[in-house]
Order: sequence, then C-alpha cells, then structure tokens
Amino acid sequence: MNDNQIYHLSVTTTAMIAVLRTSTLAMMTFVMNKLPHEEREAVIQEIARTIGEIPPDYSQDSPIGTKFYEDVATQAPGLARNFARDLRRALR
Repeated sequence: MNDNQIYHLSVTTTAMIAVLRTSTLAMMTFVMNKLPHEEREAVIQEIARTIGEIPPDYSQDSPIGTKFYEDVATQAPGLARNFARDLRRALR
C-alpha cells in the first residue's frame, strides 16, 4: 500500500467507527431514557464493563496478528469508559 491508500483506508475506517459509535449512542440514549433515573447508572456501569471485555480471538495464528489483537483488547476498557461517559452526557 502506498501513503495515499493508507490515508484513504484510515479515513474510511475512522468514519465507519464514528458512524457506528454515534448511532450506538443515539440508540442507547433512546432506550436509557425509558428507564427511571435511579436505574440508569447501574445499567451504564454494566454496559461499560461488558463492552470493555473483548473475548479472546483464537483465529489469530501469527505473532503479528496476536500482538494486534492484544493491543486492541488493551485499549477496549478505556474506550468503554469513554463511551459510558458520553452516554451519561447524552442523558443529561
């Protein structure tokens, strides 16, 4: 891949992730608004815990694939906390 192809792939991937994240926040906000206020925080904490735990990917059969997966899994808990934070903001 040349630099332009890598750039295009990066932009496209980032845009896809942004659309998925935004749509998920919108759907979660819609559902969470139906819950009583006092129940929301427990649900948000459970969402953050659940989405922050990426299950093992046994299909990674190379050292590079395994490292990539491990690096992704390392980032997941922080990103899950950020998602929960943004969900709380959307519910205000």
